[in-house]
Amino acid sequence: MNSVFESYADVVKNELGYYPVFLPGYPLSLGDFGTVDDGKFTREGSVKNFDFIVKELTGEAPDNKIDFSKGVDFKVSLAPSITAPGMFEASLKIAFGDSSNVFFSFNNCQTTLIDNYQELKKKIIELYNKGDWVKDYYVITELIKADRSTVILADSSEAEIDFGVAIPIGANIPIPQLKMDFLDGKLDVNESFSSNISTKIIAKSGLKPLIKLSKLKVKLSGEAKLDAAIYKGIVDEISDKFGRDRELSVDTDKLESDNEIVLTLEEVDVKEI
Repeated sequence: MNSVFESYADVVKNELGYYPVFLPGYPLSLGDFGTVDDGKFTREGSVKNFDFIVKELTGEAPDNKIDFSKGVDFKVSLAPSITAPGMFEASLKIAFGDSSNVFFSFNNCQTTLIDNYQELKKKIIELYNKGDWVKDYYVITELIKADRSTVILADSSEAEIDFGVAIPIGANIPIPQLKMDFLDGKLDVNESFSSNISTKIIAKSGLKPLIKLSKLKVKLSGEAKLDAAIYKGIVDEISDKFGRDRELSVDTDKLESDNEIVLTLEEVDVKEI
């Protein structure tokens, strides 16, 4: 995992509470499952392969627009075009510094959820109990699709990228509006120069850049009370079997009869990955 993606993933997780799709054009759908390595999801298959029908619920994202440009210097200049009489040449420059190497803007966003989530939960637990589901799989339960997506990732604090766009002289578009139009993905710009830029996706349409994930988890129902002498052995056994530690209190030498291992499908907190 390169440090550029890790920075991008950290920003998306901390600012938005989502996982980034990398590259944002990577084809994904609700119900796809796979592995996660340092925050990067890799598809292994779809629950549809197990004869499960995914029902979708779609709506607009809260602000209909998602962007991040903290620590990025954005400059716009305007001058008469030398090659095209009657036109202005607008120059849009993005310069990165020490505080950030991430810039993205997703416009006209739609969020789509799995509407029959409880049915999915039961199906995955059923598959796991039959040995057909790997407990470390993550499944996509929400995704965001954007009409226009721009992602620029820098691999140096001295990175920059310049764009140019021709504008009729009579258009009378103020410079602040040019910046907003670029952020909104409304300008068809041409890259004129870049330096130390590792990833650039400019105003691409129909991408799905953000997802939320759920994962099978194992819990103990009730409160397990164990003798200190056998406490560590049982904890190790549970950890070996399910891949995570359990919090158990120590009082008696017997495990209460109403305690049992419970499977559930839960949305994964981005802080866990």
